[in-house]
Amino acid sequence: MKQIFNYSDYRDYIRDFYLERKKKNPRYSYSVLGTAIGLNASHVFCLVEKTRDLPIRCVPAVKKLMGLENRAAAYFDLLLAASRTKSETTRAEIMEKAAL
Repeated sequence: MKQIFNYSDYRDYIRDFYLERKKKNPRYSYSVLGTAIGLNASHVFCLVEKTRDLPIRCVPAVKKLMGLENRAAAYFDLLLAASRTKSETTRAEIMEKAAL
């Protein structure tokens, strides 16, 4: 799987994480992923399809499950912040910080 720094949307990273796990274990499902991060399967599906956002309460569980620490965890937080902002200017500023 690619490093998180190659992504510009945290939902793409979560999707690729899910697909990699699914490839290794065909029984891995949205339900299994959802249980690990505190969501139901339909919410995980919507998250992967980019129709819903990740609730803030689930962020620590996602970081732990995916092994994100230090700089990678901070980058994930920036991607999350960028996806939640409505202002293109603010989004560009956040992504500029992420590029450093």
